[in-house]
Amino acid sequence: MCQWCMKHGDGGKWYLNARNYSKELREDNRIIEHLEAVYKTFEQTWSGKYMGVPIPGLGYKLKLPIIGRVVKALVHRTIYNENENRSDSFTDGHFGQVIPLHEAKMILGNLAQEPMLQSYCACRWGIRGRKEARCINFGPVSDVIEKIPRFAPDKERMRIDREQAIEAVEQFNKDGNILSVYFHPIPLVSTICACDAKECAGLTAREQLGLVALFKGEYVAIVDRDECQVCGACISKCQVGAIDYDEAQKEVLIDIHRCYGCGVCGDNCEHEAIKLIPRDDILEVKGHY
Repeated sequence: MCQWCMKHGDGGKWYLNARNYSKELREDNRIIEHLEAVYKTFEQTWSGKYMGVPIPGLGYKLKLPIIGRVVKALVHRTIYNENENRSDSFTDGHFGQVIPLHEAKMILGNLAQEPMLQSYCACRWGIRGRKEARCINFGPVSDVIEKIPRFAPDKERMRIDREQAIEAVEQFNKDGNILSVYFHPIPLVSTICACDAKECAGLTAREQLGLVALFKGEYVAIVDRDECQVCGACISKCQVGAIDYDEAQKEVLIDIHRCYGCGVCGDNCEHEAIKLIPRDDILEVKGHY
């Protein structure tokens, strides 16, 4: 299991620990104040500075040998900040992990605190100006976001119940989105997002800049050769380029080092030929999150 499971999972996965959704966290005034400050000034995150570095030039800075390592360390320290006196910035104590559909449904069905909202995706809105209701918020985050019109797709249907939330993530999965769950701020679990590799801040930060704002899931996908019909449907569903077709061997290959363990490929395989295996059961990728 990842390091956050050890710190906040009580022996299990951090995002399945009921304590991280508790009433006490929901009523913590400091957490609520932090979230209110974050979302009221959200757009400034994309055009301002990060640890004193202008965001548009962050990629260049990270490529510099020495400066890059320093900046990356500072960014990670901010993302993983657990200090109660954290800065009211969007990134302080805010990161996530990829999860498969069955665990997203477990969270929404049993752990997430109401009210629940289906709101505009902050990443799509902040990065490309696209308004798509692809985030499921719950607990105190919902109370904050509901008061901010730019995140509300439709006042009449913004609030959803558990059944509607589960239906929503099932559709996101069918559409090929990667499901992820987020701390915001640590240790409060606040959101399940449907990530698009081109627009998700967590995925792009990791893939393009090497910043681990989104950890790989607790699983990797493997192909059952006896069931695979080599139809190629899984290849088109993988957003991180972990699946390919081997022309010489006439078989589908999954690069377990690239795989994020989202399970989208298997969930959308008509032949049930792809299974999720716990990451730590495979020596090659054990502990690689």
